[in-house]
Amino acid sequence: MGTFIKKHIRFIWTEAILALLLTVNWATAKNPKDDFCRRFAHQTTVIDDKLYIDGGWVNFDDFQQTHENYSSM
Repeated sequence: MGTFIKKHIRFIWTEAILALLLTVNWATAKNPKDDFCRRFAHQTTVIDDKLYIDGGWVNFDDFQQTHENYSSM
């Protein structure tokens, strides 16, 4: 019975840490609605009136100032 409780507590802690990390990542992520987004070096196609974008690089904010690229992979 003690082993089951230890495994259950470990599972709860793992879930809590994962949720915290995902929340921090979501809260600090760049938002293309608020920041200008430029995408380049990608491939696109339209199938059944849907645009599909594969790969490439995304640049947020003013390209002349930051020069930071974020992979979309």
